[in-house]
Amino acid sequence: MPGHVIITGASVGIGAALARSLARAGYSVGLVARRQELLEALTADLTRGGAKAAWALADVSDEGSMRAAFESLEEALGPCEVMIANAGILSFQRPETFDAEVAVNILRVNVEGAINAAGVALPGMVARGRGQLVVISSSAALRALPGWHAYAASKSAVSAFFRSLAFDLADKGVSVLVVQPGFVATDMTANNRFPMPGTMQASDLAEGIVARVQSGRGGVMTTPWFLGIALGLGALVSAPRGEGLMGQHALIVGASSGIGAALARELALEGYDVGLVARRTERLAEVAERVRARGGVAAYRAADVNDPAQLKAAIAALEEVLGPVEVIIANAGIGENTDAANLDLAHVRRVLRTNLEGVVLAIGAVLPAMTQRGHGRIGAVTSIAGMRPIPMIAAYGASKAGASAFLEALRADLRGSGVTVTDLCPGYVKTDMLKPQESGGYPPFTMDVDDTARRMVRALLAGRDRLVFPWPLAWMSRFAAMLPDALIGPLLRRLAPKPPPALPG
Repeated sequence: MPGHVIITGASVGIGAALARSLARAGYSVGLVARRQELLEALTADLTRGGAKAAWALADVSDEGSMRAAFESLEEALGPCEVMIANAGILSFQRPETFDAEVAVNILRVNVEGAINAAGVALPGMVARGRGQLVVISSSAALRALPGWHAYAASKSAVSAFFRSLAFDLADKGVSVLVVQPGFVATDMTANNRFPMPGTMQASDLAEGIVARVQSGRGGVMTTPWFLGIALGLGALVSAPRGEGLMGQHALIVGASSGIGAALARELALEGYDVGLVARRTERLAEVAERVRARGGVAAYRAADVNDPAQLKAAIAALEEVLGPVEVIIANAGIGENTDAANLDLAHVRRVLRTNLEGVVLAIGAVLPAMTQRGHGRIGAVTSIAGMRPIPMIAAYGASKAGASAFLEALRADLRGSGVTVTDLCPGYVKTDMLKPQESGGYPPFTMDVDDTARRMVRALLAGRDRLVFPWPLAWMSRFAAMLPDALIGPLLRRLAPKPPPALPG
């Protein structure tokens, strides 16, 4: 018997098409969006057709707003059996005019909005032992395109988060469906001025999603199938490497300890004046002193990567001392595990905002000027954990997958500009963030932090696209990424140690 479905971003496009298809299939439909007049009109249209429907206003990026809308719709229509996280926005940006705050807004709506929707619905579903989560991601999660940096990052993060969540919820009676459509004819794509092969009608996509919901099957749904294959193969093609580099100021964001501190020492040995940014002033002073003790030049400013104004001011102050930033490594990050059955939305936000938004804000602060000068090196520390969704680290894996997608899109835009973009993707590194396992030892292939930094700096200065290491973990991750979630999921759940594992990268 069809139950109650809630759809976010339900006022137009895919969301409205889903509402109509679900109503025809006999579901009660709860509609969530920001535009009241459109919600009222769609609700009236559905009820005239005999469906049971209600609406609620919400900003999905705000947990409190989403929770209030959810409670209102459950009161009107009964327990939510299916949550469809569909709300999303996009914006095209050029590197020379890149606005990091616009990018962060896209991440808040597309990533946090989807996770907030899941977070308010999950407690009831887990308690009842049944339910379905559906998230509308995008085929942009498979291959980032020029200009769509934040959108690609957001969809890559969403796909990674919900695919990881699916592993953890498999024994709770809650299925997870990740939908990765190609181009869909909606208001969002109406202004595109480039070919959109395989463009679907929103109604056709909706019918396919509803059929999957009715079957109760989770998994990944990429449509049309040929676009998924083409984008997947395209991800194997690397951009040309950059040539030459001018300048002396190398900036490390997240420089107070671990990989960041080791990168500062290594870049100083290469002859760079190093600018250091992190939250802990006393630790920054210690790192700067070590650099100076070895004959290097270092300056530091304290800033929180989650505060755009504070971060910009710190970087501007360092440029006054050391000159324009010619090399930047966005390294700030935290590692925390995710309990899917008791999803802590504050924890998820903390991880995403530090690890993903922090990368966007740090790079965004120097990108326009670097592009205008026509030379520079951009790098960010991601993780092998972002290459394939695995259990218990949904937020961390999503943040790293999103950061890699952001770098990929940026690299495509900057090809031939003199500015290179390098994705620094390590496995386990022995730092304060890596906790020993129950046995007291570290995971296999754990690397020394100084050796890690040396390899990263060599790759960055050579203008490499991506450094994934150590090679045994790199090859295992690439192989695992090619396997369907349904095939590898049981193995990953069985191998996952208790307590949760240390985080790679």
